[in-house]
Amino acid sequence: GMTRREIAVFRNWIIDPEVMRLHMDDIENHRPFYDFEYTLETKSGAKIICYSSGIPYFDEDGEFMGYRGSSRDVTLLKPTEDELRNLQKMKAMGKLTGGVAHEFNNILAVVMGNLELLEGKVSDDALLVKMINSAMTASKRGARLTSQLQSFSHTQPLRPDKTDLGELVGGMRGLIASTVGGRIRVKPMIGPSLSDVTVDTSQMQEVCLALAVNAA
Repeated sequence: GMTRREIAVFRNWIIDPEVMRLHMDDIENHRPFYDFEYTLETKSGAKIICYSSGIPYFDEDGEFMGYRGSSRDVTLLKPTEDELRNLQKMKAMGKLTGGVAHEFNNILAVVMGNLELLEGKVSDDALLVKMINSAMTASKRGARLTSQLQSFSHTQPLRPDKTDLGELVGGMRGLIASTVGGRIRVKPMIGPSLSDVTVDTSQMQEVCLALAVNAA
């Protein structure tokens, strides 16, 4: 998006002092250098990140004559500070999520075990059995949720299986609605003839949730 004139004329060089010191040491000692990084700022304020590499060359008598090399624009290849910060946050969140999911699974195992014992002892009381079944259903939903969290944090191996995408997305309506907030109405529009796909359900749910959050 820059003009030829902007490329030819730069307002400023932005170079890390330590990187520059090491680079000048290479130059003064006629050593080759690779991917020396610097930033050029044009008159319009645009910044271009460059990598330069050079190999020294000498005449027949061994006299140093200069460098042969090249520079390349890597601006589009370099992640921004925000992208790096977000990546670090995601890694930290993944570790935290995996730890929380593991502990929560332990708690659920105790809850579900006790519910099963209670169900055997109150089988003649229809109301208590109904309450226990309701609690067991909620516990199983919690277990599925922790499975998704472990998948998100990459602490659980992938389990690809044939999955009905329409059913999967439709079943996430409540989760998506609660995630994106009450200001946004969620209305899944699912095609009538979607083919089954072989995916890890937890990973696919994560993708759907990420799409919804980004769209919001």
